[in-house]
Amino acid sequence: MNEEAAHLPLLILPVDRKRATYAAELKARHDLAYADSFAAALTLELSATLVTADPEFTKVGKRLKLLSLPHHNS
Repeated sequence: MNEEAAHLPLLILPVDRKRATYAAELKARHDLAYADSFAAALTLELSATLVTADPEFTKVGKRLKLLSLPHHNS
């Protein structure tokens, strides 16, 4: 972790077999990218809100709490 990030209130969680399996299940069920499936899995596990501009997460349904940001065009 770089020096600037070390001062942020971050929680770094390990990827264990249970988390990887759950992410893979979400990927298969909702046709998500693998990295996106991990974000969705952790959001559900932690009963958190996922902040994103990616509309793909709506595939998971209402059980995934989303805070949708406007899409940025570069």
